[in-house]
Amino acid sequence: MMITDRTRIKRTDPDIRKTANVCQMHRFFLASEAADGLDDDCRNARIGCVDRKRALADSIIERYGAIVERSRELRRNPDKVVAIIKEGSRRARAEAQETMTEVRRAIKMDWE
Repeated sequence: MMITDRTRIKRTDPDIRKTANVCQMHRFFLASEAADGLDDDCRNARIGCVDRKRALADSIIERYGAIVERSRELRRNPDKVVAIIKEGSRRARAEAQETMTEVRRAIKMDWE
């Protein structure tokens, strides 16, 4: 549970504090102008704490929803995950071999 303002009993009560933890957290997900507007709406009782929490939840879902859905998809398809890992391993091994060839060539040049 995230407490916003214990002194703000009714939605129509203005938020007398400068910042609430929900407001600060919401700034991670919004542009400054949008966050400032919501802060002003809270302070002037145009929206309530529950409204702000819903807006924060919506912002979090908007930001991370695609990641959650991709995670669910991959969990449903473990063979796909294994294939992705194997392909990544193959590509990394090829890159490492090229790098080691360059390193060996450079070291040999230094010894000559």
